[in-house]
Amino acid sequence: MKELGADMTVICPALPINGRTVYKGYLFINDVLLNESGMRNHPLNPMLDACLMRLMDAQALGKSGNVPEQTVIGGCEAVRAKLAELRASGISYAVPDTLTDADLDILADAFFDLPLVTGGSGLGGAIARRYARETGKAVSATCLGMPFGGKTILLSGSCSEMTNRQVAAYARRGFMIKTDIDRCVADAEGYASEVFQVLVTHAEGSLPPLVSATGPPEELKIIQSRFGVETSSRSVERFFASLAVQLRNAGWDHFIIAGGETSSIVSQALHVSGFYIGSQIAPGVPWVRTLDKKLSLALKSGNFGSEDFFFKALSFVPGMGKVV
Repeated sequence: MKELGADMTVICPALPINGRTVYKGYLFINDVLLNESGMRNHPLNPMLDACLMRLMDAQALGKSGNVPEQTVIGGCEAVRAKLAELRASGISYAVPDTLTDADLDILADAFFDLPLVTGGSGLGGAIARRYARETGKAVSATCLGMPFGGKTILLSGSCSEMTNRQVAAYARRGFMIKTDIDRCVADAEGYASEVFQVLVTHAEGSLPPLVSATGPPEELKIIQSRFGVETSSRSVERFFASLAVQLRNAGWDHFIIAGGETSSIVSQALHVSGFYIGSQIAPGVPWVRTLDKKLSLALKSGNFGSEDFFFKALSFVPGMGKVV
């Protein structure tokens, strides 16, 4: 906001198709408050409060205010009038209630000329739809983001409820390496080199191998009590970053990654600067292809996707459809 000279932005994490809605400024996950969902056990950022205004005010310079659902369904001009009212009262961050995709389309109209908006793929998609309508050129660039077919690896660092189920479903059919957290803490890079050597010997299986640090909440608590939250989390991140670089150098060019932090650290380690967005695997999770490198990625937040997500992701990779 400072760099752009903006005095107001919006906070809109809603993705109704995936059960993420906002009402009275509170974030719900499938009709359950955020702090009552599986996100309360997040290893780095446990969500203990569902009020987006309180969460924002606790870590930001300005103050937050709510745009109520009744205002949103009143249309674009009603939302704009509310934004002006909030701005006049000194509010810097507007949190709009968002219950449906129709709400997102209204918000996209209302927010279109703001220099900065923050939110999830729900708002991003609505802004894209508005742009397409305005230009009259709804040309799809999806093919640019599609996987092209190559050596694939699955990496899972999330300990969310859904990722645990996804990992278990994949392990029943494919080869999986369960990471040793003790080894990660002791020597993340050295341990990554050992795991890499094992993966080389399993690269030709019918299904790509999976490397997983995923575990249930009780296992996570034991690990964190032994090493601390920061040490255990950063050690696993260093492990995945080192492993990803070794895999890339050896020719792996398709990465399916579960977990927000894991997706972030692997993208950074691979020096991803941007990407084309391909087809949607699950709501909020597309295949993407990097702009300046021949790399395809599927970057999944922990609780996104169904239990068969890994198989669905693989079905888009040329040559894998018949296997999965």
